[in-house]
Amino acid sequence: MAGTLTRTGGSLPDTLSHKSVVEKQRAAIEKLRAQNARLKEELLLENKFSVRPSNPSATIWINKLQDEADLYTRKIQLQKRRVLMLQQQQEGAKGTLGTARLTMGGVNSAREKSVGLQKQITILENRLEKQYIKYNEAATGGSMFISSAMRERCGRATGTVGWTVVCRPVA
Repeated sequence: MAGTLTRTGGSLPDTLSHKSVVEKQRAAIEKLRAQNARLKEELLLENKFSVRPSNPSATIWINKLQDEADLYTRKIQLQKRRVLMLQQQQEGAKGTLGTARLTMGGVNSAREKSVGLQKQITILENRLEKQYIKYNEAATGGSMFISSAMRERCGRATGTVGWTVVCRPVA
C-alpha cells in the first residue's frame, strides 16, 4: 500500500472522500512537521542554556569537578573554624599575659626598677659629693675665717678696757 495507489473503477464520491482523507493526512503531517520544528528549536534553546552537556565524558568531568569543589568548600569551612578558634585562643592568651604583666609591674619592670635604683644612687652620690665639698670648704676656709676673726678680736681686745684675751691659734 505504501508504494503505489491502484485505481480501480470506483465511483466519484469514493475518490473525493479519498482525496479529502489524503488532504487531511497531509495537513496532519504538516502540522506534525511544524510541531517537530518548534520542539527542535525549544530543545536547541534548552541545550544552549543548559548546564548539563550532552557529551557523557563532559558530564563525568563536570561531576568530578563539582566533587572537588565540594571538597575544597568543606576544607575552607574547616580552616575558617580553625582560624576562629585560634583567634579566640590568642585573645585568651593576650588577657592572661596582660594580667601577668600587671601583677609583675609592667613589661620591663625589672629594667625599670634597676634604672630607677641607678638614678637614686646617682642622685644620692651627687648630694654626698656636695656635702663633701661644703665640709671641706668649711674645714679649710672656715678655719681661716675663724683665725682672721680671732686676730681682729685680739687686736681690738688689747685696746679696750677690762678685756683681756689670750690669743691662741686654732688648730
